[in-house]
Amino acid sequence: MRAVLSTLFALTLLLSATVASAKQASTDVGKLVMKAIEDIRGVVETKKGKIPEEQLDIELRSVINPIFDFAEMSKQSLGANWSKATPEEQREFTTLFSALLSNTYLSKVRKVDQTTISFLGENVNGNRALIKTNLFDKGDNVSLNYRVYLLQGKWMIYDIVIENISLASNYRSEFAGIVRKDGVAGLIKQLQEKKDDREAETAEKLAKEKSE
Repeated sequence: MRAVLSTLFALTLLLSATVASAKQASTDVGKLVMKAIEDIRGVVETKKGKIPEEQLDIELRSVINPIFDFAEMSKQSLGANWSKATPEEQREFTTLFSALLSNTYLSKVRKVDQTTISFLGENVNGNRALIKTNLFDKGDNVSLNYRVYLLQGKWMIYDIVIENISLASNYRSEFAGIVRKDGVAGLIKQLQEKKDDREAETAEKLAKEKSE
C-alpha cells in the first residue's frame, strides 16, 4: 500500500494548502470545495499545537466529513469486486476504508509544510463536476482535481485526480491484487489489522505523553 499512501500524502498537501489565486470559483460547487480547503487550513493554522491532538482531529473531521462521500469512494476503490462482496463485507470494507482515508489524512496534515493552491477552473455537467486546481509545494507544481457529484441535493467529493492519476483507480489496482490472492475477506482482514496497529500506536503515544 506504499503507493496508495504516497497518493494520500499528496491529497493531504492539497487539503492543507493556502489558497492564493486571482481566479475565483463561480459555481456553488466550486465555491464549496475551495471553502473547504480554506477551512481545513484555517483549523490547522489556528489550532495546531494549541489544543490536544484528539480535539484537533475532531475539529478537522467536522470540516472533512460533510464534503467527502467516503461510502462512494469505498465502492469505487473496490471496483468490480464490490458486487462480489456480501452486504456485510461491503459494510465492513466501507467502515475500514473510510477510517483509513480519514486517519491517514489526520496523521499527516499536522506535519506538512505550508503549500499554496491555485484555482484553475471548473466544469459542471448536470449532477457531476470537476474542480481543477494546481498545488505549488517547494518549487513543484502538481495538478490536483476534485471529482464531485450531487447527492440528495448536496455536492460531495467522490474522487481526487493527482497528476492525472485517480485516487480511486490507484486504490482499485492495489486492492485488486489483494482480492485475487486472498479474496475480499482477506482485504478486510488486512485493513482491520492496519486499523488495530494504528490504534495501538495511538494508545501507546497517549500513555507516553501522560507519563511525561
